[in-house]
Amino acid sequence: TDATKGVDFDHVADTLTFLPGETTKLINIPVKGDLLDEMDQLFDVILTTPINAAISDGRGLGTIVDNDASPAISISDATVVEGTGFGVQNFAIFTLTLSAPSENHVSADFSLTPGTASANVDYPDLTDFAGFQPGTVTTTIAIPINQDNEFEPDETFSINLGNPTNGIIADGLGQATITNDDSQPIISISNS
Repeated sequence: TDATKGVDFDHVADTLTFLPGETTKLINIPVKGDLLDEMDQLFDVILTTPINAAISDGRGLGTIVDNDASPAISISDATVVEGTGFGVQNFAIFTLTLSAPSENHVSADFSLTPGTASANVDYPDLTDFAGFQPGTVTTTIAIPINQDNEFEPDETFSINLGNPTNGIIADGLGQATITNDDSQPIISISNS
């Protein structure tokens, strides 16, 4: 990406004077540091208006190399009511956070692992990825919950993050708890 004058580097306008016999001059452009993870940034230094010389190549490319650490990704746990199959679909919502904003697209793959809940019975068996838009520090993953009318204990499954891009994983394990919302069965006996 292109560096921004006044934000990433100081605007410098000056005159270079070569003394007789000199063939090399250095131009120092002050760079403004920051703590934002970003792509390396480019800017041009342009020579103009020569006196007693000709310019054969009047454009120099400066590169500001990013030295900030990649942000760390963490995932939350989630709790969701199972649902009865009548009405609105319920989702286990996991929140992913970055330790700091980044100008890069940050992402990580995720997969689901059964606990006491069963894949394709209580939740879909899927793998995918989650991404952060540049400049944002939160995003969510919504896992649909398969509803039923069966009384059962609360159940759990895990979500695991892996293969990060432009980031590192600080806490890559989240647990979902599916809370039962079905009534306990009633036992009755008849007279004989």
